[in-house]
Amino acid sequence: MREQNKEVVVRRMQEEKVVVALVHRDEIPGKPSKYTDNDLKVIFDMVKECFDLSVDGVTNLIKPGQTVLLKPNIVGAEANPDSATITDPRILEATIKFIKESVRDVTVWVGENPFGSKGGSRAAFREGSWIGDAVRRAGVDDIIYFDEYPRVAVKVPDAKCWYEFSVPKALLDCDVYISVPKLKGHLASQVTITLKNAMGILCHEDMEKRHNTNLQQMIVDINKARKPDFAIVDAVRALAYDHSSRYPEHLISYNSLIAGRDAVAVDSVVEYLMGWDNPAKEVTTTRIAQWDGLGIADLNRIEMRGSDPKKLRKNLVTYFDEHTHAGYTGFPYEPCPIQAVFEGAEVFLGGCCLGCKSYLRMTLDSLYETGRLFGLVKSFGRLNIITGRNAYINPAMLPLPGVTLVYGDCAVDKWGDAVKDWPTRTEVISGCPPPAVALGRFFGELDKEAEKEM
Repeated sequence: MREQNKEVVVRRMQEEKVVVALVHRDEIPGKPSKYTDNDLKVIFDMVKECFDLSVDGVTNLIKPGQTVLLKPNIVGAEANPDSATITDPRILEATIKFIKESVRDVTVWVGENPFGSKGGSRAAFREGSWIGDAVRRAGVDDIIYFDEYPRVAVKVPDAKCWYEFSVPKALLDCDVYISVPKLKGHLASQVTITLKNAMGILCHEDMEKRHNTNLQQMIVDINKARKPDFAIVDAVRALAYDHSSRYPEHLISYNSLIAGRDAVAVDSVVEYLMGWDNPAKEVTTTRIAQWDGLGIADLNRIEMRGSDPKKLRKNLVTYFDEHTHAGYTGFPYEPCPIQAVFEGAEVFLGGCCLGCKSYLRMTLDSLYETGRLFGLVKSFGRLNIITGRNAYINPAMLPLPGVTLVYGDCAVDKWGDAVKDWPTRTEVISGCPPPAVALGRFFGELDKEAEKEM
């Protein structure tokens, strides 16, 4: 009976929908760099609508006497908000004012660690800056300079590759953590929205060294340390293609805010607006986040309230076929995804070229289509693949359960000798890239071993 009740609970959880609010206005007066109180009122009402639609009112999220931390996206202290490279100051000002007017005895902090900013976060929030003046006008209680504030070392037990790093103490001290990212494309991670906004909680050294080819998994691991309790995405004016673009044709007006409790669901809805039909499969960070249980990316499990997303959608793939400039061609799709794709197969990815990725993807596709992958997972419990240079794995997870394959010279350099001492089944295949027949031979051997155990 208990097992039946457990199955009912699990099924109900799988069927439950998360709510994401989509708030749009045909026109938003003023500019991020210059606006009146009447202009701000339009954004203020949009922020209120975000809370009303997604959580049935802000007091269902924030209680009297609590401390709220707002984390905007600021890239460079000198960035003009009209360029759409940073969070619109109007949204920060309106959000702070709305929270303080709506919740009794609330304390509101704003914190950020801008990457590439001369003078650090103090310069970004200085008096006379767009962001600094906006939050002070709104009555912010404290500005948390993440690069100066005391930091706390955290260990993330369920992290896949980045398991230990430091975060500002304020992130752990606040009662409610609200991410306020800017909607932007990104050449390394496809998009930078709520999940990637968490990179700003890191110290500069970690930001630099963690921008590698396993960036997406690392973004997910960072969010496991403290997932946002709420997100409000600034999609008033978006910066498509890449967050560093300076071309006017890359500015896209959505005149919208997208908000909700589930950061993964919020990002998935935003990605749908950008042109992806199925973000749960097509956008790497979002796909991995759902795979790791961080949130819901499946659009069928998301209830969108407010404006009709189909009417606001802009297919940026088609857009960039028509608007290319100085080498900006196409939209950043992930070539040959292998992480968080095949159930039962965990991929630990380092700096990996298309040679290894393409051979692995072709082989996994074949195993999946023929049903052999399911059989192998059933026999051995799990298939682990380590590929690419300097693939990070949480030591607490070692030795990995099931079968582990170390594939390609780059992975062999770091893991080839280490896995030989594991009590589990391991295989090391060298080459740059290894020949596809080597993969076929290995999985053929596994098939035979699985048959013997049956």
